[in-house]
Amino acid sequence: MMEWITALRIPHIGSINYNRSASNAGAELIKSGTVYIREVKSSKNPHCTKDPLSITGNWRRIVLIIRSNGTLYQFDENDKTVIENIKVKEVQRNHISMIDESALKKKNCFMLKSKQKTHFFMTDGPNERNEWISILKTFAQPEVLGYSEPPYFCYRLDRTFWISVVEGRGLSQSDPYCYIELDAERKGRTSTKPKTTNPVWVEDFLFTDLPALRRGVEVIVMNKNRLHKDSTIGKVHLPISFIRRGETHEGWYPIMYESKVSGYPSETAGELHLRFKYDEVVVLPSSSYDSLLKLLLDVESRLIFDLVNVSKNLEWFAENMMRIYAAKNMAMEWLLFLARNEVESTDDANILFRGNSIFTKAIDGYMKLIGLQYVDEAIGEIVRSICDNKVYVEVDELKLERYEDIRAHWKVLIGYTKMLWKSIEKTQAKCPSELRVFFSELRAIIQAKYSEQNQSVRYTCVSGFIFLRLFCPALLNPKQFQLVKEQPDARTRRTLTLLAKTTQSLANLSDCNPKEPYMAQMNEFVRQNSATLMEYIDYIATGQTHNPSYHKIQALQPPETFFKPPEVPYLIDIDKKLSSFCSYVVHNREHLEDLIAEGKTACSPKLLRRLLFHCNVAEEKTRLITEGRNGRLASSISSLSDSSSQQTLSSHRSQSSFQSSSFV
Repeated sequence: MMEWITALRIPHIGSINYNRSASNAGAELIKSGTVYIREVKSSKNPHCTKDPLSITGNWRRIVLIIRSNGTLYQFDENDKTVIENIKVKEVQRNHISMIDESALKKKNCFMLKSKQKTHFFMTDGPNERNEWISILKTFAQPEVLGYSEPPYFCYRLDRTFWISVVEGRGLSQSDPYCYIELDAERKGRTSTKPKTTNPVWVEDFLFTDLPALRRGVEVIVMNKNRLHKDSTIGKVHLPISFIRRGETHEGWYPIMYESKVSGYPSETAGELHLRFKYDEVVVLPSSSYDSLLKLLLDVESRLIFDLVNVSKNLEWFAENMMRIYAAKNMAMEWLLFLARNEVESTDDANILFRGNSIFTKAIDGYMKLIGLQYVDEAIGEIVRSICDNKVYVEVDELKLERYEDIRAHWKVLIGYTKMLWKSIEKTQAKCPSELRVFFSELRAIIQAKYSEQNQSVRYTCVSGFIFLRLFCPALLNPKQFQLVKEQPDARTRRTLTLLAKTTQSLANLSDCNPKEPYMAQMNEFVRQNSATLMEYIDYIATGQTHNPSYHKIQALQPPETFFKPPEVPYLIDIDKKLSSFCSYVVHNREHLEDLIAEGKTACSPKLLRRLLFHCNVAEEKTRLITEGRNGRLASSISSLSDSSSQQTLSSHRSQSSFQSSSFV
């Protein structure tokens, strides 16, 4: 095991000699750290199958250690006693996952489901959580389907389920909320909507890397009771056989209440408006994508511009590509290449990065991927205060009631604006090092071309990203940026919108939009704080060569797994992204071949043909897996162009077993 995972630097934890306490012959220390574990009371009934998330629990601080023998050791932080040891090599990878914040009302939680029980952990930050998950998944067993011995035609299924609980109507009780359960395991919870039988939620949940679903999905509608135990209104059951893969379903579904009295029929207790999508993506062994990945990682090949030319969904394509490069720690190099290309082709600094391009879409995703924690640290507390207190501000006289005093509204708005800016200024040191290096490089590229044309461009080129693509979107949609659990109401959203307008003007170093004259009073704030804004930009745009603050896991997969674990610190499943990329290329094959035939490629035609070849081979294997039956698959393998795989596969065919039940 020591041969396929590189040891990480271990932080010092008190004075406890955990190296000796959790020693094993030849077992190298991989990672240690303090986390919280959720403890629940054991049921007196040994046959109790109650979901552990439905049982009240307490959090206890412990020390976790994982060693190269694949064992996870748990120690009490205070008395140094061993709590439990888990053999992670016996755990399935898709039994290790993040937990939606709504399920435990805690951030940065993850679970590990062993044969004995389900363990719930909580870390101090998202990067620490992601690192633990990635390391644990490295030791755990991936789901391998298809041929059981050689890797040449095995695969795995990446399963995701997304659901939006939109609204309800005609509920039999008020004060409702909903649980989302997958195969009877609680995964998420909506907010409670008090004093209404027609609640509106519009709350989304996404569950990834799921094990195979047997029963399906249930949305259980509950009623919040102050004095007694919460009661069940009813539930919507979505059998897995009912859900078509890859399609978005939407409709009103009856809420059925099952009487506890035997013999009584189920009754309708209202309806739920739901949107949901269940998807299964075939992912080939990691080695299947090696040649393709090598082509993509040559960022200056200009291959990306040919792929963009045929894209019908630029946002999806840019996000998928950005995550591929981020997984290989090359996102910054790729983005700077795109930025240089856009600067070279734009003569007017005032319209730079204003359109929808591969760069602007990719940087939107990158900013959100890198900057979520920073946004929370900078403005999260203020946004939550506004939302919790339902602060309402309106400075447009046309929208005010006659009895409302506009001066009072202005006083509140200016007060919150000052608080917001002071908080951003005070937390500048927490700006991620990745962003600081990117801003520094971007500023140099832009200044080299536009400094004589526009003196303020050295500030607006950075503020346009940090404010207009991070802070302002977070103000306008705080739930999407994980600042709040529930979408704020319309009046609170208006307050946040006015704050975003002022922040945008400050970022532009200009007065508020003349088309909105009611905002003119805020111009004084912008002018007074322009100098401090420039100081802030100078600080966050000063970065040196980026050294990741996390420990990069360089894992060589043991030969029996074939599948890489998700990459830290963002848990990117690069093989899944490459599988989706292959599907995209093959879907647009005719358009790409037309570019070659017409001599209009941005990269060399030879390079584009190689890309098409590798994507075709991978996609053909995927197609056969999706459609296949064992006889049809065996007879079709020889038609693939991957000759090296053919030769090796034929030598093992007689001793390999294929399970037709593995196919969907």
